[in-house]
Amino acid sequence: MPTLHQLGRLTRTLDVACARCPRRGRLSLARLIREHGSETMLREATADLNADCPNREAWRIQDRCDVYFPELPRLLGVPEGELAERGHREPGLFGEGRVLEF
Repeated sequence: MPTLHQLGRLTRTLDVACARCPRRGRLSLARLIREHGSETMLREATADLNADCPNREAWRIQDRCDVYFPELPRLLGVPEGELAERGHREPGLFGEGRVLEF
């Protein structure tokens, strides 16, 4: 998982979405860096963004808020299809239920 500084060199904003509901948005990397510091990992900086989601603590894991960053694989240079070949599921690979509240 990249640091905010590493992502800030690649883009100014980062798309964020939930795989379980229609919530989507865009995060400002400059704002995240101001609030959390440039060496903070993306996952740490976005851990509580879905705090207001009613599905965050759902009893069934498949019902829980599942936030991911749709453009992150492209930004990090992961070739299309490589995630599936490695057995990773998408979405959720880069968020694991922790984001949203734009």
